[in-house]
Amino acid sequence: MNPYKAIAAMSRNRVIGHRNRIPWHLPEDLQWFAERTRDQIVVMGRKTYDSLQGALPDRHTIVVSRKKQRTKGVDVIHSLEVLKELPLDPSKEIWICGGAEIYEQALPYCSDLFLTLVKREVEGDAFFPAFETRFKQKEILRDNPDFSIIHYVQKMKSYRDALELTVPKRRQLINITAQVEQCLAASQIQEGLCLVNAMHITASVFINDDEAGLHSDFERWLERLAPEPPHNQYAHNGYEDNADAHLKRTLMGREVVVAVTNAKLDFGPWEQIFYGEFDGKRRKRVLVKIIGD
Repeated sequence: MNPYKAIAAMSRNRVIGHRNRIPWHLPEDLQWFAERTRDQIVVMGRKTYDSLQGALPDRHTIVVSRKKQRTKGVDVIHSLEVLKELPLDPSKEIWICGGAEIYEQALPYCSDLFLTLVKREVEGDAFFPAFETRFKQKEILRDNPDFSIIHYVQKMKSYRDALELTVPKRRQLINITAQVEQCLAASQIQEGLCLVNAMHITASVFINDDEAGLHSDFERWLERLAPEPPHNQYAHNGYEDNADAHLKRTLMGREVVVAVTNAKLDFGPWEQIFYGEFDGKRRKRVLVKIIGD
């Protein structure tokens, strides 16, 4: 998933808009916005898009709207959650461009914030959300009597994704190391911790060697400790027949935590991350949560 960056302008009293218009005219700041976002992906709410009276040229425009309405020249999605599912060009940056509700939803997932501070108070009805506890100032890019452009970065980055897996068998071990590494690359985190956990109570995530004989040993060992049949040996079984899967998950564990060093998973020799499914034959999910700098 492409990392997000936010770009915004606010007054000293945090106003970003009034009656769906920008309450100031700063050509130099508009030029700055154009330079940063040209040939990139811009994401905005419906009201922000309507205020522009059309898609911005030389950009891939994505509008977040609850209305199921096609708009020529733009992609319309119903929530920011859908954004990560789109087949976007990984070489392009995703710029969050407002309005207030979109900023509030997206800022926790933004690695950078480029904020124009307009040096006056104005009347308005849309306000920039609080960000100061999450971001720290990196540098002042421009400073003149009318406004400053300030670059902020996350104090501690946080990244979340849910891997979706198709598990055709009742019991199966799947190597998910490559998918987790893709999440780490998307997070842009250099130093930190990576949590990977199963999101189902009949599945496990664990670390071990990717060797077929060992995986066969796991299968036989688990089946000796918690055999699937006969199903009536378990008090849990009744409407379900997966009591053994719950016990196998308890034996193999729910999650792993891996250190992140120099933007890499800091494994020992032969270590790989596996998803263990013990009641499959349907779609399953694995949570990846990465924090750090």
